[in-house]
Amino acid sequence: MYPLVAVGLLYGFLATIPMTLFELFPYTAFGLEGVFEWHENRSILKKLSVNHGKAGILFLHFLNGSIAAIPYPFILGYLNVSSTSERFLFSIAYGLVVWLATLYPIHKPLTGMDPFRHPLGKKPLLYSIAGHVIYGVGLGVVSSWLV
Repeated sequence: MYPLVAVGLLYGFLATIPMTLFELFPYTAFGLEGVFEWHENRSILKKLSVNHGKAGILFLHFLNGSIAAIPYPFILGYLNVSSTSERFLFSIAYGLVVWLATLYPIHKPLTGMDPFRHPLGKKPLLYSIAGHVIYGVGLGVVSSWLV
């Protein structure tokens, strides 16, 4: 069991890399409020009275991405997902479930901004969903390579 937890953490950390690179686009275009996950992390750090610089925000982003993938190898094994196409479809769905379960319900309480009525329009919402699809693709790639 413990090895699978470590595998999930590793998969999640590695899958967070391409997601983070993608999120540089909305960050450049809209600032911190344009990247839901980073904005939430800044809010968390502020509530904890901790330095909320970019390093802290990215640390939490990678920590969250790593932790979010802990169930991934367990579910993958339980469902006996074997083909590459099944793995990628499952991985994309997993990324979207992570978005639904963790991002949407906490964004407004943490930041005060409703993701569906965001002052910057719909683009940050779409970037957030796309980032989680990329996270899912990253899980699929990493889990295919590191089997």
